[in-house]
Amino acid sequence: MVLVFDMSRPTDVGALKVGHYVLIDNEPCRIVEYEKSKPGKHGSAKARIVAIGTFDGTKRSIVSPVDARVDVPIIEKRSGQVISLVGDSIQLMDLETYEVFFASMPPEDEIKARLSAGSEVEYWKFSDRTKIMRVKGGKSHKRRTKTARTKRLFDEMIEVSPVDKPRLRRLLPYGLK
Repeated sequence: MVLVFDMSRPTDVGALKVGHYVLIDNEPCRIVEYEKSKPGKHGSAKARIVAIGTFDGTKRSIVSPVDARVDVPIIEKRSGQVISLVGDSIQLMDLETYEVFFASMPPEDEIKARLSAGSEVEYWKFSDRTKIMRVKGGKSHKRRTKTARTKRLFDEMIEVSPVDKPRLRRLLPYGLK
């Protein structure tokens, strides 16, 4: 088994939890199940880990003593901008280094539907592999179209009588001049 030392760090199996990442067969995987067995009369406690591959989605499992060491991947989470969609690959530009590179089209349909030239994405990079995890942005609550009633209400200016100005100044000290 070949280990990737430059993109991982060792940790004890006993310190891992569900949701953490671990390298199994040189593939970064997210832990979905973690069970510890009690030590026997002459043995040590064992841990059974079931994880799903981040890049390929394959289910993998390992059984190891709790005091053994495993590698935890160091995954770079970066932002990029889609330059173009070319078949089943995407041309991305990193927003920090301005490096341009190609990544494969993500298998998730909801991410595919939101991808377009110019959209900002979050991608994960491990070793020489890249995966688009989500599309950033979209419509926020401030950009929604206003209803006709709301447009009518804020279309015209309401005149404030001189009698009401002192009371409004107390309520809105910076609103009226």
